[in-house]
Amino acid sequence: MRGHVYDSSVPKFPFRAGLAGICALLAAAGEVLYLVRAGAEGRMAFACLFILMEVAGGLMMLAFRKKIMDTVFEKTGHH
Repeated sequence: MRGHVYDSSVPKFPFRAGLAGICALLAAAGEVLYLVRAGAEGRMAFACLFILMEVAGGLMMLAFRKKIMDTVFEKTGHH
């Protein structure tokens, strides 16, 4: 990987992926809290599907972060 590409992307991946995963899980928790307080107005199946998608997205981003942390990237000098 070219040095300038590496410097502008690879070091930032783990933090950003982790942040995205945590935010998605927090959004799912907020949705659950909202449903407990306000109810689903007859749309519980859709609300549960939405929460499931938020949780899945969060877990995938955390798994992506782990994969990135385990990957070895090499800088090259090629243009």
